[in-house]
Amino acid sequence: MPYLDRADAPPQLNNALRILEDAQGAPLCSEDLSALIAAALAELQSYEQARRRREHHLTCLWACSPQLHWIADRENDLVWVSRAWTELTGRPIQEALGHGWRQFVHPDDADQYFAAAREARFASGSYDLRFRGLTADGSYRWLRTRAVGRDDETAGAAFVYGVTEDVHDQVVAEAALERLVERSELVGLATNDIIWDRDFDANQLTWSRAIGAFCEDPAEATWTWWENNIHPADREPTLASLRAFLADSAAPRWQLEYRFRRPDGSYATFLDRCYVLRRDDGSPRRMIGAMTDLSARVEADAKIKQLQSELIHVSRLSAMGAMAATLAHELNQPLAAATNWVGVASVLVQRSADVPEQAGSALDQARASIARAGEIIRRIRTMLWRGNNNREVHDIRALIDESLRLALIGATASGIACRVVAHSIDIFVDRVQIEQVLLNLVRNAIEAMASQSRRELLITARPNGEFAEVTVADTGPGLDEELQARLFTPFVTTKDQGLGVGLSISRTIIEEHGGSIRAIVNPDGGTTFVFTLPRARQVSEDGAR
Repeated sequence: MPYLDRADAPPQLNNALRILEDAQGAPLCSEDLSALIAAALAELQSYEQARRRREHHLTCLWACSPQLHWIADRENDLVWVSRAWTELTGRPIQEALGHGWRQFVHPDDADQYFAAAREARFASGSYDLRFRGLTADGSYRWLRTRAVGRDDETAGAAFVYGVTEDVHDQVVAEAALERLVERSELVGLATNDIIWDRDFDANQLTWSRAIGAFCEDPAEATWTWWENNIHPADREPTLASLRAFLADSAAPRWQLEYRFRRPDGSYATFLDRCYVLRRDDGSPRRMIGAMTDLSARVEADAKIKQLQSELIHVSRLSAMGAMAATLAHELNQPLAAATNWVGVASVLVQRSADVPEQAGSALDQARASIARAGEIIRRIRTMLWRGNNNREVHDIRALIDESLRLALIGATASGIACRVVAHSIDIFVDRVQIEQVLLNLVRNAIEAMASQSRRELLITARPNGEFAEVTVADTGPGLDEELQARLFTPFVTTKDQGLGVGLSISRTIIEEHGGSIRAIVNPDGGTTFVFTLPRARQVSEDGAR
């Protein structure tokens, strides 16, 4: 290695070679000259020993270093390389010298690498880059080379000194980390959730971009800021719950709903969920969570409950009207009979001379009162069934779905397997009244199956000619023949505390819509109620005729 071994000769040797006379100009005697040369040679020998020690130290350092050390000339020809070359490539050092090293650079990285090497040929040029190199097992691994160009004035040449190391695992880890960060950012962008990360060691809280809707400057969104923006009524319960969670070393997950202030002063309802990483002693080290805005769902649920409450109220009013109409229908017959009997009594009074004249007048008043009562009932019936004006075209499937939701409110429907097989069929009906019929039938079915081990509810809707046919089948105890014959009669019921008007009202509603209703006992147990309603097309055709 001449470029490392070269050094200035010791001053004594130079002097001995130049000075052959003493200060007075007299030639040195042989003894003095020999002594001077001997001293110079001794110093040169000491220098040589020091040089060899330095070379030995460098050789030992290169031998134990996992890095590959090398030197190239200004033409990028390798003039020396450490033994790490063989360990990395599995090839002898001789194959690397000159241009041999170039065949080990991945073709896709060669241009970039050679361009950087050319730049480093000039004095003080340097580069630091990564490239893929061919290794002993035939695969390419990521390597990092750092090199600097230096002029060697004594040799009159320029050399590039470099170090190459294996950074493949680091590059793979960095790529995996980059993908993970990218995936996290995409998750944050793909969801409306506010994702947060609290590092207890660094005392740092970071947020996803979604926090911008609540805080213009994310740097201001500290833990204290989060606490202060929780609704006053929810703040202490939320913080107490979180403190208890962090104190429980066995708890991995926390979640809670609370209200959080928006920039305009209103409050959004959030579901906050997080997982915690703990140290060996159970104390929290890191906590990552997501805040899901439930405001739209909460508002929608409240609206649905309000609408359902209003619909139930209207349904009850409709049921009352239907019940009144049913009672009017039932009362008309006894009133008509009473009128007839009063007429008979009037005839008998007129034929008898012993009956006072006032009796005939009283009977006339009774007959007039009965007629007036009948007229009142007829007017009530006409008024109640003026609801035809509320009839519109509706999809029977939508009415079934809504009625089913209403029927399950407050009902003990646990363990009931409910299945709906319904076609979309347009019918011309009063929505509230038909939903009342479905509501009554479904609730009856649920109550009938309460004590059964097998509880299955099946609701179907299918076209049947000019009608839509709807069935509500349960797996309850069923009906006996006597009860089945009187099932739709007012005040007939199978319930201990029932009034017995629900099915009678349902029949009145269905028949007023031009349909029919009946009950069928299932062969394998249970009851099926079947009712029909004219399809919307048939209704419009009838109206046109």
